[in-house]
Amino acid sequence: MQVRKRKPAAAGMDECMRQLHVVTPEGGIFVGWDAVACLARLFPSTWLIGVLGLRFPFRNVGRLLYGFVATNRYFLSKCRPTQGR
Repeated sequence: MQVRKRKPAAAGMDECMRQLHVVTPEGGIFVGWDAVACLARLFPSTWLIGVLGLRFPFRNVGRLLYGFVATNRYFLSKCRPTQGR
C-alpha cells in the first residue's frame, strides 16, 4: 500500500490535481489507486474491491488502469479544466 507519511499540505496542488489523495485520521496519505481502494473499503457495496484492490495481481492492474484514467481524464470525460481553477 502506498502510504506517504507527511503533512497533507506538503502535497502540492499540481500533484493533487494529477492523482487522488486520501488523508486518514492517523495522518497517512494514500495516493492514486491506493486512495481509491482505501475509499472503497469504507462502503459495503465496494468493500470487496477495496480489499482485493490492495492485493497482487489486482493492485498492479488497478494502478495501471488508474494511471491511464488519471492521465486521460479530460479526454475520457465531458468535464474540461477551467481557467484559473
